[in-house]
Amino acid sequence: MNTVGGVLRFSLTSLFLGILAGTLSAQTPEPVGPVAQPPSPRPIETKITCGSRDGTMEFTYPITFQRRAGDAPPVPVDDGVRITYVAKGCTGCSWVQFIWRELTVHRKIGGNERATPKMKYKENGGEYPYTDEVDKPEVHVDAPTGTNPAYPGQTNGESATSFVDSPTSTFTIPTIPAAAEKDPAALERAKAALANIAEIEEVAHLDAYLVCDGVVCGHFAWTKTWSWKPGDEAPGTGKNYAQSKLIHMGTEKPTKAMRDALDRQFPGQTLVK
Repeated sequence: MNTVGGVLRFSLTSLFLGILAGTLSAQTPEPVGPVAQPPSPRPIETKITCGSRDGTMEFTYPITFQRRAGDAPPVPVDDGVRITYVAKGCTGCSWVQFIWRELTVHRKIGGNERATPKMKYKENGGEYPYTDEVDKPEVHVDAPTGTNPAYPGQTNGESATSFVDSPTSTFTIPTIPAAAEKDPAALERAKAALANIAEIEEVAHLDAYLVCDGVVCGHFAWTKTWSWKPGDEAPGTGKNYAQSKLIHMGTEKPTKAMRDALDRQFPGQTLVK
C-alpha cells in the first residue's frame, strides 16, 4: 500500500544502468464507497478462536474497489485482496500488516541482479530498503508511522473487521533516458542495457495479523508479484502481469524482525501486546 512520491533515481552505473528514469514509490489503496463489482470469488477461509470469539478468517481475491491517491479522483482497482475476520464482538479486533519487497533484473547476458538494501523505495511516507537476502527480510509495518499500527482504512464492526489491499509496484518501465539522447556513447550503452533485459520482477511479501484485545490470534501470509518483459515495438513497451497469491494461513505470531519494526515505527503502541 502507500503514498505516491519518489525517492531514488538510478545512474548509468546503478542496478538498471540508467534506464529506469522514474522514481520508486507505491500507492495507497483507499476504499471510498460502493463500487460495481462482478460476482466475488469464494473466499479461502479458516476457523479461528480469538479470546471468547469463535470466528472465521477469510482471504478473497480478486475483488474490485476504488483507490484514492491524494486529491486525485478515485480509480477502480480490479485485482484487490480482501482480508476479513467474521465473529461476534469484533469491535476489539484489528488487522496489522507487515511488508517487505525484493526486486530483480533478469538479463539475457551477464546473469541476474537484485536490488540491495542500499536502494530504497518510498512507502507510507517512509523510505525502506529492498531485501536481497530472503532469510533476512527488510520488513516494516504497512501503515503510516504514528500512533496506530493498524492497517489504514479497515472496517471495524460488531460482526466483522476487514480491509482491502492491492499493492503497487515500485519500478518504472525502462525507457531510454533523455540525457542519453545527447551523448552518442551513452545512447549506445543505454540501448544495449535495455536490449539485454529479459525481465524485471518485483515481489511484495505481506503478513497480515489479526489482533483482538491486544492478542495476535490469526495470520495470513500472501504475496503480490509484478513482471515486465520487453516488447518488440519500442523501448518502454512490453508485457506486464501482476498476481496476488495466498501463501499460508494459521495462528503464528509476528517474527522478531516484525516486532522490532513495530517498536521502531510505533514506539509505545498498545494495539499489539
